[in-house]
Amino acid sequence: MASILQFPFTRTYYPGIDNPFYIQDVEVANQGMQDGIIAITGMTNTDFAIISGLNYVLGTPNSYTAGTFFLNGVIYAMQSTFNEGLYLTGVITPTLSEPFDDTVSRTIYTENLAASTSTSTGNSPLFSGNMNAYRIGLKYFQGIIASLQTTQSALGSTAFTNLGTGTGQVLTADQTYTQAQVNALLLTRAPSTIGSMVEIYDVLGTFAANFNGAGVGIIYPWYNSATGETWALTNGTAVVGSLTAPNFAGIVTIGQGVNGSNTYNSKIPYGANTYTLAATDIPELQTNNVFSASSGGTNAAYQKSNTSNTQGSENVNQGTPNNPISLMQSSIAIYKVIRLA
Repeated sequence: MASILQFPFTRTYYPGIDNPFYIQDVEVANQGMQDGIIAITGMTNTDFAIISGLNYVLGTPNSYTAGTFFLNGVIYAMQSTFNEGLYLTGVITPTLSEPFDDTVSRTIYTENLAASTSTSTGNSPLFSGNMNAYRIGLKYFQGIIASLQTTQSALGSTAFTNLGTGTGQVLTADQTYTQAQVNALLLTRAPSTIGSMVEIYDVLGTFAANFNGAGVGIIYPWYNSATGETWALTNGTAVVGSLTAPNFAGIVTIGQGVNGSNTYNSKIPYGANTYTLAATDIPELQTNNVFSASSGGTNAAYQKSNTSNTQGSENVNQGTPNNPISLMQSSIAIYKVIRLA
């Protein structure tokens, strides 16, 4: 069935005339499969849903793979990749003319193919981010259920109490939520002003998937399509509007202000992770040497003496600087994320 779904079509009826041999069987099988998908998912003539493919691919620009989707009562196949920021529209085209029993040639298939467009009217939602909200795969639903079960477990009995319409209460069943209210209820990060920062330890190793290739948030709560709130990795290259994220790679933050004779100003980096010792950094060492003759003669031996004879100095060879050494204390890497919009 998956191979047939790559080329969706519907059967064509001509009252009183049989279709060419075998053609009708293929059409019926294909139509039955499509009808089954629509019936199982409960989609209506005004729905949009991703059935397979159309996977989000990070790049410059971000794009989507080929795939199949449901739009306004019809299943379509998008056979080529397309860029983020576009819509999909369906194109229904009668094709493949064959002679019927009455010797008249008629089209026997109706192709349901798709194309990308910048026009929104009557077409799919705008393709932005992973589009998981529109996917009907059981795997995605299982992930949602697991997440809801985890949240319910964390809430405990409070998940079922405190119903009402007042401040701090969960709205009762006869109330509706706006997108802004849902975002406010789910948002647990604080503060949320531009320039706010959070630090994330990536326990699962998947945190980077919340951001595009440049380091700009693409998934809620690191990107909020309702309010425009956008967070970015502090990699020095992520740009949102007129703001560029600072580069905190390998940098420890310090407080802005005066510390003794040092003055630290916001947005100005200080210090370095390593330092190369120069010869002038090493103090000059001297030894006071006192020697006296132990016996006469031209080749007399000399030994150290404790008398007050004339003393001399010898400079110790300063040598050459070694390789840079790290000044960092024991550390572990984390993500630093800053709000830019």
